[in-house]
Amino acid sequence: MKIILTTGIYPPQVGGPAYYAVNLKNTLEEQGVEVVVLIYNFENKLPPGIRHIWFGLRLLKNLSGAHSVITLDTFSVGLPSVFVGSLRKVPVIVRVGGDFLWEKYVQKRSVAVTLRDFYNTKNKLSLYEKIVFYLTCFVVRKASAVVFSTKWQADIWSIPYNIKKNKIFIIENFYGPKKNNQIKKWTEQLTFIWAGRPLFLKNIDRLKEIFKEIQIKHSNLSLELYENLSQTELFNKLKQASVVIVPSLSDISPNLVLESLMFNTPVIVTSETGLADRLGECVSYVNPKDNSDIADKIISISSEMEYNKKAELVAKFNFDHSYSQIASEFLNIFKLL
Repeated sequence: MKIILTTGIYPPQVGGPAYYAVNLKNTLEEQGVEVVVLIYNFENKLPPGIRHIWFGLRLLKNLSGAHSVITLDTFSVGLPSVFVGSLRKVPVIVRVGGDFLWEKYVQKRSVAVTLRDFYNTKNKLSLYEKIVFYLTCFVVRKASAVVFSTKWQADIWSIPYNIKKNKIFIIENFYGPKKNNQIKKWTEQLTFIWAGRPLFLKNIDRLKEIFKEIQIKHSNLSLELYENLSQTELFNKLKQASVVIVPSLSDISPNLVLESLMFNTPVIVTSETGLADRLGECVSYVNPKDNSDIADKIISISSEMEYNKKAELVAKFNFDHSYSQIASEFLNIFKLL
């Protein structure tokens, strides 16, 4: 079996989507599948539209002998992948990793709109945003299957994008084995860590303001923010962190949270996430638009009793979802097409 894997980001670029792509490729190959990876190279220098056409032509050239295509986004490589796949009658699975339209909308306007509210409210979109919306509708309509990492996002998307139920599949994100068997213990000095891209939707300015207020009375608490860390560098930080905090306006299935669990590091995460069904009470949830709630949860987990309680719950969390399982789930979808 030959599969074309299309992705907008791939190592040596850093980030969850890049690691997902390379691990999926390697695992599919271990299961006997021939995998050809196509990524943006020269296309990054081209304007939208032209870059999509150019990438589509590259895909068309490589499609000979391919049984199927897996594309890891809905717009940059997803649009040309679905167009070329439908043209050549090759099944295409679209994995929805994030939400390109919502991210662009929030980033451009610097407005605190959650993913759920964005689709539940009539928003005034620019011409470009309207084009992105209708092209995304085209992508999910033409896709052979649409894969989400959480039911939460699938439920949000199904109505506005009019996705047929028989096209929707859930393949959860990677949950790795424990890298630390020790239960973390409360100490007087606690370090809270955030890492990722400094986008408006990540709510970092709000978090920094809240910490300034907290530190007036709680000087033992510190906040460290990191950008563009390699996976090795990030893992070293998670190993040393007291608490990981992810207060995004919305975060579908943040890798930072799942990687923190591998190191038994207590987590505070936005309540606007698809992870709640899986993680339950082992993490703390905050309303991303409520400064008081965020501050209260930070102060609460800083107490010895609450910290040790959350640390024990995190240590007991042992759900595992390997890339071998993920690859098999993708292959099982192809069998149904």
